[in-house]
Amino acid sequence: MPVQTSKFICLAGLRRSGKTFTFFDTMNRLLASGVDKRRLVYLNLEDDRLQPIRTEDLELVLRCHRELFPDCIGQRT
Repeated sequence: MPVQTSKFICLAGLRRSGKTFTFFDTMNRLLASGVDKRRLVYLNLEDDRLQPIRTEDLELVLRCHRELFPDCIGQRT
């Protein structure tokens, strides 16, 4: 999966086709290359605690992330 891009990456596919594995593998490769784990944000949108989630809620998640990790502000997340 390309990680040197300024675009969001969306991965779609059939159930049990390896989408989650691909994302976790990508996160592990980023960590292994020295990316600070505080710069990674992962949401499982099938988690019942996030339902119903709206588009504006996703911005709130990123705002909370910046509050929790202010030293990451200005860095690529």
